[in-house]
Amino acid sequence: MQKKLAWPKTLPEQVQALRGALIAAPGPLTTEQLARGFTRAQTKKVQELLETLVALGQVHRNHDGCYIFGG
Repeated sequence: MQKKLAWPKTLPEQVQALRGALIAAPGPLTTEQLARGFTRAQTKKVQELLETLVALGQVHRNHDGCYIFGG
């Protein structure tokens, strides 16, 4: 089992952490999978940040509702 990462306190650090997790991922991940990779990360907050990254074109959501890095 992989060790969970600390969920950053600031918004910019949270965005960077999610981007980093998606870059390192071997494939698309669900919101829940991403949130479980961090200690104290709230799924609702992770979802909001992922949708923001999608709107900015930095992350894509596939037809299964999973997220993958790519611009």
